[in-house]
Amino acid sequence: MKRGSLAETQHANTVPGQAYTYRPPDNYGHPDNYGPPPADQAHREPEVGFEDIYQPIVDNYDDYKLAIKLYSVLEHTTGHKFAETWIVEHFGVDQLQAGTKWLTHTTKGFIEGGDKLTFLLLHNAANPFKLGKPPESTTSFGYYGFYWDNHSDIHWLTVATDLRADIKRFSEKGFIKLVQDWRLPLEPMEKRFHKAYWKAATMSPLLNLLNRASKHTANSPVMLDGTLDISESDLDNDGSRVSSDESRDIWRKCVEEVEAKGSGPVPEHLVTASSEWHD
Repeated sequence: MKRGSLAETQHANTVPGQAYTYRPPDNYGHPDNYGPPPADQAHREPEVGFEDIYQPIVDNYDDYKLAIKLYSVLEHTTGHKFAETWIVEHFGVDQLQAGTKWLTHTTKGFIEGGDKLTFLLLHNAANPFKLGKPPESTTSFGYYGFYWDNHSDIHWLTVATDLRADIKRFSEKGFIKLVQDWRLPLEPMEKRFHKAYWKAATMSPLLNLLNRASKHTANSPVMLDGTLDISESDLDNDGSRVSSDESRDIWRKCVEEVEAKGSGPVPEHLVTASSEWHD
């Protein structure tokens, strides 16, 4: 039997004087027609990242949804041996536009996966400024200082400006690279660091979130073999411009000042400088 064309078949099945029309079922193509989503997709919260949503500066950690990132400065392309020197070169006080607020502080704690070339980056996490109108945007950097091998203090620089475009440009040019991205939602062990670094940047109570760290890493200073000869002359102050009497007097004044202030627990956070001190 000879098969006709699709048009001939359609024509044969139509009533004379009527055009052939195909009407799909009422529920054809409707999302409900495909059944429920797979179990692994049901009730899944949308992932949010550094650039995905607008994040205002908030007072409560639970309201902070952006990713917290850890970058590494590439020594072979930047020539820098420390993250701190690279940050100061590009985002330090002398590099900011006139009138831009800034504040530095230190926090007792460690950077997970951090070393002398890494830095934490948080957008709109902190507003440490007390004077004038609150900033619309801030950027916070967290990094080890020059005594980075101690892994006991994080140095922070918060500036009242949005630097995400600058960070993106430096990353694209191969000067820095992303090594860690704490992006919500996270498992409890990882969320610990997301919460801890927000608290550290905002100078909030840490509640022992950053009280443990390995002191030795692959980038720790290498101890040289052999012995170090030290003579008595190396221990005196003959080459110093400060006399023995002056040294004793300076030490006595330091002791008196400490005794006058009294002893107490070492604070978790310590503000070291601020643009508002000069306003």
